[in-house]
Amino acid sequence: ACACLCLSPPVVLVLVCVCLHRLCLCLSVFVSTGCACACLCLCLCQLFHCMCRSFTKVLLDAPCVTQGALEIVRSYCEDDEYMDLGISTLSELVSRRPAATEAYLYTLLDLTTHHYQKLRDMAIEVTKKLFCSEILASEVVKFACKTLAQLNNDHPMGDMEGDTEVAGSTWTEETISLCLQLFMSLLPLHHSLLHDLAQVYVDVSTAIKKVIHKRVEKPIREIGIESEELLKLLEECPPGAESLITRLLHTLTLDARPTPELVDRARSLYKRRVADIRVLIPVVIGLEKSEILEYLPLLIKQQPAVMREVVNRLLGCSQSGKISAVLKSPLTATEVLVALHAIEDTDEMMKNVMKGMQRV
Repeated sequence: ACACLCLSPPVVLVLVCVCLHRLCLCLSVFVSTGCACACLCLCLCQLFHCMCRSFTKVLLDAPCVTQGALEIVRSYCEDDEYMDLGISTLSELVSRRPAATEAYLYTLLDLTTHHYQKLRDMAIEVTKKLFCSEILASEVVKFACKTLAQLNNDHPMGDMEGDTEVAGSTWTEETISLCLQLFMSLLPLHHSLLHDLAQVYVDVSTAIKKVIHKRVEKPIREIGIESEELLKLLEECPPGAESLITRLLHTLTLDARPTPELVDRARSLYKRRVADIRVLIPVVIGLEKSEILEYLPLLIKQQPAVMREVVNRLLGCSQSGKISAVLKSPLTATEVLVALHAIEDTDEMMKNVMKGMQRV
């Protein structure tokens, strides 16, 4: 009969395995479930070798998906040729087999910290699509926050999902990024994660903070300047997270005018707790003219690069260096010059003033 249907031996074996798997489960009172598990795994392995696209269907139709079968799905994901099929199968299992969603989702989430970037990127994109489910979103957030919190350890984990640090190992940009990528991809979808980021940021090393500054630029642009959670973060900024706040504000205001709400929160943060005048630089064009004149001597004392940024912002320059009407300052260019000349004439102060004036 098989010969008449022109079925190849591997496909015949697959059909036999599927039938045996169903039979074993139906007769589980009399037959060990281990036999059913073996049949399913054998079936999946044969599908792998004969490049059959029925792989996903077999898993979706199977009465149960065993751990062994799930490991085979993972092996598909880790194979360049079958990666797309493996990831899409995991996605289907998470969406369409709710009885064991946790196991499938965990497998998918584990791949979001995989050392192979192509696989990691694909797993993250699928995870983001599943984020629309409230139940799944909660589990994804927990995983992302747990992975992020690993940055507070002295050493990276041997396994991103493990509980043991590798003695003697050091954090590199690659291992830091493994802990950050999923979390940063979720930020635009779940703005309240900004608070989790700030809490972790407080206790990490300077090297890790630098990587966070780099990785947060894209998601914070997607979040946008009017985010309620961003305003809330400014109000509830954890002690030690001020430099992160400054970075977020800097990124958001490069080509956009700070909103009055953002200016108010930044002003309040500076007056209430932060001794660093740099927190006001991103919102300087939103301050009152009298405030700018009051703070200008403090801004002049900053490093030349920071001073140039202040002058550029006061002149209404965008990131490209062109004057932008959107970024118009309360001070005219002439008033900026006069204010700079009026600053007390000390050697150090005048040196910085001249550097600033070279940009005017």
